[in-house]
Amino acid sequence: AARAAQRHQQRVQWRRQTRQPWVIAISGLVLLGVVYSSVGVLDYQGAWDRIETGFAGGGDLSVQTRRASVSSTLTMAADHQPWGVGAGAFAFTFPTYAQRDPMIWGNPQAPNWWQQAHHDPIQFWAEYGVLGCTVLLAGFLVLAWQIYRVQAWRRPLPLTLLSGVVASLFYSSLDFPLQCPAILV
Repeated sequence: AARAAQRHQQRVQWRRQTRQPWVIAISGLVLLGVVYSSVGVLDYQGAWDRIETGFAGGGDLSVQTRRASVSSTLTMAADHQPWGVGAGAFAFTFPTYAQRDPMIWGNPQAPNWWQQAHHDPIQFWAEYGVLGCTVLLAGFLVLAWQIYRVQAWRRPLPLTLLSGVVASLFYSSLDFPLQCPAILV
């Protein structure tokens, strides 16, 4: 019991020493500086308008074709369960499903070639099936356990890494960033 109390006291002392509010303050100032400097350069309103119309069901041709490709990818995924079509086989299997939708297929003499589904979670499900996605989900559960174990919400560095992972996962439902090895690393 004395040993457990001593370990608890060491953990409490370590936490007090590592919590330095100036780190959070500097990080916040850097973030505000980046946002402030980018407001004048980037067209946030145009990007936000495009996102809103995409979520509302409208949008330009790019948004509409991406939605149609997601629908066709879901059909492809459902047809090839539980194994999926195979890693990297999306581009070779998808044309069979794209032919059913003229918006995706385009001109029959020169059809559009889709190498990605523009929705990574659904493409992973189509390529790896339920069994492969179970392994991926197990990896996320291990990550969630580690986040809980180190109490990431109390420390700036793990919290920053966690927010980056969450943002990447959100963005992967709109495009295909997880197909880029640099982003995965």
